[in-house]
Amino acid sequence: MSVESAFEVVEKRKKFLGKGVVAIDLYASEEEGFCEKFVDPIALANMATASLFMR
Repeated sequence: MSVESAFEVVEKRKKFLGKGVVAIDLYASEEEGFCEKFVDPIALANMATASLFMR
């Protein structure tokens, strides 16, 4: 999955927040530095989720 696709997944899942369980899973790769590429999309997902609890 590309980083751009990860951002797209995060944006699309926002409409489901608060309507059940919504999760993002990042499967690991053997490629060095693989997970570091996805820090920003995961941070965006965390912020969106946190905003649910701040209402």
